[in-house]
Amino acid sequence: MKGSLLIIARHFPPAVSGGARRPLLLAEGLRARGWKVTIASPAAPNGYPHWIETPHPAGLRGETAVAQGPTNPIEGLKIRVRGALYWPDGDMRWAFSADAAVRRADVRPDWVLTTSPPESAHLAGYLVKSRTGARWLAEMRDSWIDEPLRPELRDSALRRGIERRLAKTLLRRADRIVAVSPSIADEATRLAGRPATVIGHFARAPISSYEFSAPGPHLVHAGRFTLSHRDRRIEALLADFEIAAADLPPTARLHLIGLLTEDERNAVARNPRAAQIVGHGEKPYDQALAMQQAADGLILQQPAIAALPGKFSEYLLMTAPILIVGDGEWTRRLGAAPHFRLTDARKAMAAPRRQPQDALGPALDAYERILGAPV
Repeated sequence: MKGSLLIIARHFPPAVSGGARRPLLLAEGLRARGWKVTIASPAAPNGYPHWIETPHPAGLRGETAVAQGPTNPIEGLKIRVRGALYWPDGDMRWAFSADAAVRRADVRPDWVLTTSPPESAHLAGYLVKSRTGARWLAEMRDSWIDEPLRPELRDSALRRGIERRLAKTLLRRADRIVAVSPSIADEATRLAGRPATVIGHFARAPISSYEFSAPGPHLVHAGRFTLSHRDRRIEALLADFEIAAADLPPTARLHLIGLLTEDERNAVARNPRAAQIVGHGEKPYDQALAMQQAADGLILQQPAIAALPGKFSEYLLMTAPILIVGDGEWTRRLGAAPHFRLTDARKAMAAPRRQPQDALGPALDAYERILGAPV
């Protein structure tokens, strides 16, 4: 055995999100390479080995309220109250309960890894490190202060200033820092006072196949919109699809894989091209990958921020052209991966297919270098 690692993850399958898949793929990959990996999370697949259940008193209610949006104003108010009262965020109580669950399980790993959001996960990492002497690897998937997603941070400069000091105090106790992009690494480096290592998003290749029933061409967008980032508006994608569809065969279809809010479903229903739009809802990870593999075009949308969408790592495994919606620094971080505007979909599909690129193997190599290096 190379060593032991405890991953504390607020999001883990069967939850469907990029934040859930990253710790799953990391755990599976490191186990295959000889590491003993224990997961501490609110849920896990049936029969999952070396798993510690970590209760989350606020988490599920919060996710439900976000999905319901304005149809549940009381729960929405509770989320805002928890955001104001609990620092760094409303999952703070889960962080304490996660540490307590690890303590009851008497797990004493060589390393503990915490991944955010939520930022409270790092509080759990600090507690486990302090109690067990384990080394602590803190990972940031989203911006904490510079481009925050939480409303209480976005709307209050005072809150951001106070929480910046909290972030510095907490992250400077970590032994190593990982970030998923250069922009987040820059922020993490300033907060932690030491260089952060960039380990980008990664995915695994699909293990099943899929066939669309209609002729196509089939354009696929996988992921959530405002449920992932409040500035990721479905209206922008729908407007670009209208332009693209006018230049494509009438059998062209836009496939939306992921949970939509009621407002987003209504926007689709009102769109002049609604008959060409198919909403699939959430799909199991393997099926979603298979649908991406069968697509004629893969749509990537992001607000005007620096961070690349995590979905990019999945799209790199496929051969269909990448079709982008939106502007900003993230569009310049696509590197050499061929990409086109969604409005140029016809031109994109006439171009040569891409070669698949695997990011999982190099990412596991990078984690092992960190976990095996002296601190």
